[in-house]
Amino acid sequence: MMDSGSDYPTLERAAQRGETACLLGYARAALEAVVQGRTRLRAVVHPLGFVCLPVLREGGDGVCVHLHGGSSGGGGSSGGGGRPGTGALTTSAIHAHSWDLISCVLFGAIGNVPVRVVDEERRPTHRIFAVASTPDGVDDLRPTARLVRFSAEPVREHGPEQIFTMAAGEFHSTVGVSGESDGASATVVLGRSVEDAVDLALGPLHGLPHRVERRRLAPARSADIARGVLRRMDESASRPTARPAPRPRPRPGRPERGPRSGTGADPGTPPGLCG
Repeated sequence: MMDSGSDYPTLERAAQRGETACLLGYARAALEAVVQGRTRLRAVVHPLGFVCLPVLREGGDGVCVHLHGGSSGGGGSSGGGGRPGTGALTTSAIHAHSWDLISCVLFGAIGNVPVRVVDEERRPTHRIFAVASTPDGVDDLRPTARLVRFSAEPVREHGPEQIFTMAAGEFHSTVGVSGESDGASATVVLGRSVEDAVDLALGPLHGLPHRVERRRLAPARSADIARGVLRRMDESASRPTARPAPRPRPRPGRPERGPRSGTGADPGTPPGLCG
């Protein structure tokens, strides 16, 4: 067991070394804490269509478990569902984070689509929107003056216990490629905020400033989701076809970050770490 102040750096080092057992063990401990009611954590329905369990926030660092597709209650892996103002997707699914991402697949498979975005004043297809999120789950979306076109690269599929990374500012989208019968998949996601970076999304050319509120789920529903992810992790681990994790590409060093906007994480009860 390590103190909460060392959780994120330890997990990041484990990911960089390809030590997926540490990441899966951390996710399992966090999910068990939700199931057993040892944490105040509540799941959040993200506008991109997945359910987020915000496990940890340490200043500018964060850890979440994401459940895509299946019966997650998130409206699918690439859409939104619901009505505007309650978590619905109001832009395209193409976005760029203000934080460096490390993701490890817990079960199923995730399709990551890198996207090249170029400025285009004459015949643009989209406008860049800046997204500012508050700790209580409100996203303020503001259209910028930047007009663009984009081209998507081939889907990069990542299966159980595989790790992939995305640097802050890299545009991408996620598509469902899970081999599970119901299309479900889950990941544990590490994020480290980058100074002065802004969350961005490709939106409509004539879109207006607006606000989206992320829906927080009840504790009982959050526990059901955590329980389901644990069960699927056990099922995935028992299959002889589980694939080993590739070593992720190293990321450039970043200076220390300031606090980042949270999504309801419970920092007071971090799960224990391996090692």
